[in-house]
Amino acid sequence: MEDVGGFGAMLGVDYRPYEYFSVGIRTRYGYYTFDDGTSWSTDKDGYPIPPKRDYARLEYKLTSPQIGLVPKLYLALNTLSDDPFYLFLENELSFGWMSGDFKYNGKPNVKRSFTEPILSYNVALGLEFKWNKETNDNSVGASIGYSTLNFRNKIREHQPDGYIGRIPNQDAILMVNLFLRIPLR
Repeated sequence: MEDVGGFGAMLGVDYRPYEYFSVGIRTRYGYYTFDDGTSWSTDKDGYPIPPKRDYARLEYKLTSPQIGLVPKLYLALNTLSDDPFYLFLENELSFGWMSGDFKYNGKPNVKRSFTEPILSYNVALGLEFKWNKETNDNSVGASIGYSTLNFRNKIREHQPDGYIGRIPNQDAILMVNLFLRIPLR
């Protein structure tokens, strides 16, 4: 239970002047949660039993609205036919805000709230299918990517003085995106 979990939604606008290149602006809203799964319990007589792990419990719930600039490169998978499949590579530089609560249930037991700016870089590789290649109409696709978003530094910045507890790596790392593209014409 050392992994960050979360989900989000994106809405964006792409401008594609060439078949192999586009640039877009994207808004993103993310919700992230973490609970390391350690907790104190009690025995049959009601005496406390410490967690089996050697570090204190950490929990958080964070939200993060962001806006990003997204250049994208495309490669037609079969240029000899009208096959409307494209492989794409996208790079996103996002800026936004992160806010939420950290609960440090170690020694001392503290809850901290915060709101701060964040910057992240995301890269993804995906596949897009177009319904009508001639008119560049609707398309669907999916991508899998990597994000530099890491909550570990924010957790350390807000931990209480004298806090005893291990803070695991908190990389967001893996993103899976599904999308539906509709032209504005």
